[in-house]
Amino acid sequence: MALRALFNFFKRKKEADALSHSEELLKAEQLMLQGKLKESLEEVDKLQEKKGLTKENQIACKILKGGIFIKLGDQKMGLSLAEEAFEESQKIKAIELCVDALITKADALFRLGQLDEAIKSLEMSEDLLKKLTTLEQLERTEREAHMTHRKGTIYWNQGKLNLALKNLKRSLFIRKELGNQRNIAASLNNIGLVYLQKGELDRAMESFQESLTIAKELALPHYVAAILGNIGTIHQAKGEFDKAFDCYDRVIALFKEIGNDSYISEALYRMISLKIEEDQLDKAEHYLEELEVINQEGDHKIIDQRFRLSKAMLLKTSDRTIHKAEAQKLFQEIAEEEVIDHELTVLAMLNLCELLLIELKNFGNESVLEEIEELANKLLEIASQQNSFSLLAETYLLESKLALIKLDLRKAQQLLTQAQMIAEEKGLKKLAVNLSNEHDSLLMQQKKWKELAERRASLTERLEMVKLEDMLGRMMLKKIEDVKEVPEEAVLLVILAESGLTLFSLQFESEQKINEQLVGGFLTAINTFCRETFSSAGSLERIKHQEYTVLMKAIGGLMFCYVFKGQSYSALQKLEEFIHLLETEKNLLEELTQSASEGQIALVKSRKLEEIAENVFQ
Repeated sequence: MALRALFNFFKRKKEADALSHSEELLKAEQLMLQGKLKESLEEVDKLQEKKGLTKENQIACKILKGGIFIKLGDQKMGLSLAEEAFEESQKIKAIELCVDALITKADALFRLGQLDEAIKSLEMSEDLLKKLTTLEQLERTEREAHMTHRKGTIYWNQGKLNLALKNLKRSLFIRKELGNQRNIAASLNNIGLVYLQKGELDRAMESFQESLTIAKELALPHYVAAILGNIGTIHQAKGEFDKAFDCYDRVIALFKEIGNDSYISEALYRMISLKIEEDQLDKAEHYLEELEVINQEGDHKIIDQRFRLSKAMLLKTSDRTIHKAEAQKLFQEIAEEEVIDHELTVLAMLNLCELLLIELKNFGNESVLEEIEELANKLLEIASQQNSFSLLAETYLLESKLALIKLDLRKAQQLLTQAQMIAEEKGLKKLAVNLSNEHDSLLMQQKKWKELAERRASLTERLEMVKLEDMLGRMMLKKIEDVKEVPEEAVLLVILAESGLTLFSLQFESEQKINEQLVGGFLTAINTFCRETFSSAGSLERIKHQEYTVLMKAIGGLMFCYVFKGQSYSALQKLEEFIHLLETEKNLLEELTQSASEGQIALVKSRKLEEIAENVFQ
């Protein structure tokens, strides 16, 4: 904020009252940064009641108050105050205050989920900052670092993880140059959150630990608690329950000292989830009682949702039908309410899916399957609205399994392909590897699924094959299996014209040359799928032929086909790299496309293709 700048301004002008008021504002700001939000708000309220406040200090009060309300969870009030402050700053042409009001507005919009609007507000503040030629370099750089940090956080929420890392690392670099340890800790924490979403738990832990060390040195209990909560999430995801408990226990204690009910409720909700996962239901019940007391003491929607969701999750563990029915009712309520925190809504929906799946298994009523499909569609809507691309990809996987239950094998494969494209595009590597392995497994089971379809297998048999409950469990616990990438064995690369004519082929297998009959089998299998693949140019198709897998991608009238043995993920990366190299190689892709109409390619080009292919695939 511009509080330090205002303080220096009134100091230079020797305005004693205004200087005193600015000192009080700085004190209130420090209380806010320490997480003492109620005390900070009280200080601002007392200051606003004083006579003789300058217009600048009145506006600064609104900006600071807006920031406090945002941290208290009242985003709408924070937004309203920021907008008022911006309008008033414009009237007196106080550009510094305009910049800070816009930054606070962006913070409120970000927490309200209006991410595009938040970016616009930050861009406006950046434009105004450029006009502040008289601003001291230190204050300018501090604002630039804050805006870059906030942009990175917004990109993280939009699922643009690589762009998020770029901005957050830039803000970290600037803040290290400035030497502001508090802000360095904030940047490190958010970098950790990006790695956490990417599924890179060790890198996330490294960032969180570095952030935690700084927060402890500065004695910032609010920061320490938030970072410990993130570290606890990693331990829980790794199944390190004792370590997760220690983290959550310290978080609850710290937030109780600070006195923030919203944060205490979140920590209790995490602890209840942990104890349910550990099957320590008595302890989960104890923490639920604590959460109920907090819920009864106030009227806070998010605390109430956390309490009801925690209660429902505990009721779901009961063997009694009446308790499961009560849990289902609570999950249904939360799923149909206004989305306050999309994580809570999503978890309610997934738990509801699990209960419906139990009903489906017990009674075999296929109308229940339709209810699960409706919930999956709602999950897709929420994932799209919130730009939660990991949820989007996982929900497409869920829909793929639902398609399998209905014996629609082709749709199941298309949905898996769509899921993997999202994971790849958004930098969710671990998820992409898992999705690729899911697709490989489906291809291995293709014969079995066709046999089930032919004899119209029972619902029970289909559900047993799909193992939907395992996937729902992983989604609820946010677990990504840590699988190793296994390099494939390259066999054959083929480039076809849309007519089916082979323009180029290269065999890789070193142990023995594959025979012409097998090559012919590959080409027959490829041609069978060619027309459909060309109609969806840009997407990847994969088929199984004996012990081999064939990847196909259509680009500009050409079909690129890669035959290999083993897992697909590494093969997918290599085929994409090969196509990319052809696109960047001057005129090569254009000449290939031209050759498609002529039926052959020049020898010199064939040799160039061989050189590129051997470098990529071997």
